[in-house]
Amino acid sequence: KAKVEANHSATRLIYMMPWAFEDGMTWVEGMTDSYLDMQRKIYDNTRTWIDSLGIRMAPVGWAWREVLSEEQPQHYLHQSDWNHPSVRGSYLSAAVVYSTIFIETAEDVTYYAGLEADEAQWFLSVASRTVLDSLDLWNLGSSQ
Repeated sequence: KAKVEANHSATRLIYMMPWAFEDGMTWVEGMTDSYLDMQRKIYDNTRTWIDSLGIRMAPVGWAWREVLSEEQPQHYLHQSDWNHPSVRGSYLSAAVVYSTIFIETAEDVTYYAGLEADEAQWFLSVASRTVLDSLDLWNLGSSQ
């Protein structure tokens, strides 16, 4: 951490909070965690870890949680392996990272990565709200 921050006084480490498997852990015998259960555990563990290190979090998984709670079709943000991001998932992730780095809305971004403009704007809005409405949850408050 010290070596990275020595680069410049404004340099900060940011950990990108991951997303859960699309179907949670239900595919493992004896496991019952849904996507939302798994995402909550990822948040709790990530928060404990970033607090211990005093670093910031880009809440990518939490933005995914919001989008997927809208009951989107399977593989909406995931590729067919249910683990890796699709173009939509990558776009949403990038928007979250943008808002986290600059602590500003991503809604003015005009690059849509081949997505329809209304869908891209929705992702930009979700990403911006997720980050900016809860700065303290991600260790992004003004004291950081």
